[in-house]
Amino acid sequence: MQSRSAQVAENLQRVDVHPLEEAEGFMSMMQNDGLSAEDLIAKFGKSRTHIYNRLKLLDAGPALRDAYLANEFGTEAAQLIARLPSIGHQEKALEYIRQDAQARLAAGGKASHRTIQALLSEKFSLDLHDAVFDIADADLLPDAGSCTDCWKRSGNAPEFADIVELDGKGNDRASASVRGGADVCTDPDCFAEKKKVHLLRVVPRAPKAAVAAAPSPTETQPAESHAESVMTVGGTSHDEIHEAPDSTVDSVAGSTAGDQVPPSTAPTTKPARAQKRKAIDEDATPAILASRSRLDLLKRVRERALATERSAFDLRLVAKFVCESIAWRHRATLEGLYDCGVGNLASRIDGLQPSEIALFLLDCALAANVMVGENDAEAQPAYLMDAAEHYLGSLIAIDS
Repeated sequence: MQSRSAQVAENLQRVDVHPLEEAEGFMSMMQNDGLSAEDLIAKFGKSRTHIYNRLKLLDAGPALRDAYLANEFGTEAAQLIARLPSIGHQEKALEYIRQDAQARLAAGGKASHRTIQALLSEKFSLDLHDAVFDIADADLLPDAGSCTDCWKRSGNAPEFADIVELDGKGNDRASASVRGGADVCTDPDCFAEKKKVHLLRVVPRAPKAAVAAAPSPTETQPAESHAESVMTVGGTSHDEIHEAPDSTVDSVAGSTAGDQVPPSTAPTTKPARAQKRKAIDEDATPAILASRSRLDLLKRVRERALATERSAFDLRLVAKFVCESIAWRHRATLEGLYDCGVGNLASRIDGLQPSEIALFLLDCALAANVMVGENDAEAQPAYLMDAAEHYLGSLIAIDS
């Protein structure tokens, strides 16, 4: 063990060591020798930013890794892309970079770090000061927690030190288009979801009485206009808030046979509903239409899946999803357990038997409790302790 550690340390001291090889060496010493990032800083005399940026390279997905090794851009740019919150974001970033003529032509054909930095800032970061929601609200999106404590906030993660060092007003000393400061969100999808939930909270639904009193279509108010008036509140479209619930008008149909229903509160007819749906479809964005199509496909797949027993295919699909979703430091733990090398974990799943896939999913849950970051040193390893109690009983022992 000592000879292996000494060999890794000696290898890391080479002048020509590749950054990816350096990152793998650092992670090996963290996993096998119990060293922390701070220990590595002291041992190798590297800066805190250098260590964390190298470790972040391990989060590069296959497409980013291939582009980096093909020398499409340098190490600094690769680190910027690798710290995006998911492999999907990384792949999207690569598309933007390859479509950007300035990025392609800068630095003699090798994509410029500064151009990429500005591009990523534009496409994948948001100023939390501009948020319409309370960034300290941990209940707005429970799975994400508050923005102030989130690891994707620039001020909370060492790998975002370059963003924090800027003046916080988007005035990068090298590029005026780069956002800076400690309150920069690096996950636009999460930001958008929080904004959506916030708007649904603060904008009320149309009152039932208001919907019931809505005028029926007349010669002076065509059916299309009537449908539009039902779907909007205070000039805000249905896409931004809510479609008026059908139960509001259906409740009118619940009147007794002897009741006289005024024309203005008559139940919505099928043609009226069709007009309403047509108006919604015409206003729908491509994203909404695509979401509807995918939801329809999901329902059809699920209907067929319900009629069959769960299979190895199902387990592998779930395992790949979990594998792609797990954070880089936890994925590195799994790569060590399965001895598959950096970036090769997902490819191992296809060769696993159902019982092995089940064990892999268990490993994913437990690995999430192994590596301890600076901000969660006090958190208890709940999944790991539950499994230890189940499998080891009274033999549980864990160093604090």
